[in-house]
Amino acid sequence: MFTHTKPYKSNIMTNQTFILETKTKNGVRGEQIHKVVSPSLSEAIQKFAAIKDLKPDQLIELFSVYEQPTNGK
Repeated sequence: MFTHTKPYKSNIMTNQTFILETKTKNGVRGEQIHKVVSPSLSEAIQKFAAIKDLKPDQLIELFSVYEQPTNGK
């Protein structure tokens, strides 16, 4: 009797917090608008784009998206 077993691979991805903020030209941080928890930057951008009713490329032109540092600042 043969049995086939698949190796266990967790579907649990670690989630990070991503922040959407206004873009500035002076290098100073903009105003924080939204936070989302997502497994990747690209998925966070898609979520923010849906919230703002924009295409992802339009969102990137108008706003900044970055991962929240682990120290919470």
